[in-house]
Amino acid sequence: GGFYCFRMVNENGTSLKQYLQYPKVALTKPFVNSTSSTIDKNFGGTINMSNANGTGFTFVVPAGYSTFSQSFDIHNLAVNDFLDQVGGQPSGKLGAHSYIYQMNAQYNNVATSSFSQDLTMKIDYSDSEIGSVDESTLKIYKHDGSSWNTQSTTLDTTNNRATVAVTSFSSFGLFGDPTPTPTPT
Repeated sequence: GGFYCFRMVNENGTSLKQYLQYPKVALTKPFVNSTSSTIDKNFGGTINMSNANGTGFTFVVPAGYSTFSQSFDIHNLAVNDFLDQVGGQPSGKLGAHSYIYQMNAQYNNVATSSFSQDLTMKIDYSDSEIGSVDESTLKIYKHDGSSWNTQSTTLDTTNNRATVAVTSFSSFGLFGDPTPTPTPT
């Protein structure tokens, strides 16, 4: 993995005299799916991505999220391809979804590092995907370019959906604890 540096500029093009590290993994495998959308700052909006396995990904952006309308890019990559590139899943966890999501936002071709309000990411999963993962332990993790960090996740096990407030972008995946092995009696 690596870091990309972006030069941040003011609306009039003058330099902010600082650089931002935007964590991203340099991918060697193709994306499975991608979508892009410009979301108006005054109205907000929703971006949906349907996956080949019937699950989905939803990204909700509230009105007033930024001073400028932003272009959002969302890509998904097969989870095993991504994990091979970053050295594995979070310690002690198992993958509970077929994809890793990589997200970016920009205004005038300059990466956006933060927003005025929290944005909401929802990952839908299937019962067959979680397999030997204890569903009650599912969390969304963010890869910071070198390690996985757990995010404060709201879990809806009835509708098979994990939801998190997003304040910055990178790569995100769904992981959980292995299902405990019953103790013989």
